[in-house]
Amino acid sequence: ACTRAQPKGRLTRRALAAGARRVAFSGRIGRRKLAVGRYRATLTATGATGLQSASRTLAFRIVR
Repeated sequence: ACTRAQPKGRLTRRALAAGARRVAFSGRIGRRKLAVGRYRATLTATGATGLQSASRTLAFRIVR
């Protein structure tokens, strides 16, 4: 069976230390909490000069 990915929103973190490998995530996009289920996130780091890293995709699950 095929599954279709639908964008749910954009999450932005500013002023992280260079080389930060972990980002806190509360389960919310803006003020809206994500429903229980499986999700995929595509992460891209952008430096102060505007250069972007290669995108990485990870899967996660909201359980309650």
